[in-house]
Amino acid sequence: LTDGSSCDVPESCLVQRLLGLSPNRKSFVVEDLGYESRTLFWIGRNSGKRYEVYSEPDASPDGKWIVTANPSEFGSTNGVFIWEVRGDSLVEKLHFEPKSYALYSFVRWEGANKVVLKKFTHADKPVCPDGQFMEFMVTVAWKHSQWKFDETTGLKDAKCQ
Repeated sequence: LTDGSSCDVPESCLVQRLLGLSPNRKSFVVEDLGYESRTLFWIGRNSGKRYEVYSEPDASPDGKWIVTANPSEFGSTNGVFIWEVRGDSLVEKLHFEPKSYALYSFVRWEGANKVVLKKFTHADKPVCPDGQFMEFMVTVAWKHSQWKFDETTGLKDAKCQ
């Protein structure tokens, strides 16, 4: 890894920072900071293979999965992403970029195969008749060999704004 030559010239500005090791200690998480950009990579210690993970990864309690929820309105890929950890490699299992305005943030793992996220989106008028936006919890769970969203259970506790 090599930093850019100088941040005096925006196009050549690159600062790389080690954020940490994976739970199995077989990979690094590295942040690349450019003039107006930020990219995070999962890098295998043995293979050197780089995987863009979009934001800070959160590992499942058993270390089998990592999830990133990147609530980006500009300049980065917005969405929810889940990979299976295999040694120092990642296998993408979910790549979800919302088609309409929605920002997701990681909240917690519930066991090894269920992720709780917070969703911020335009208000659903039946749920928030006077609001422009709403925020509620959603889950993503491993079922029948795939990750599936459940956005219905958290609607009853939606916060309207």
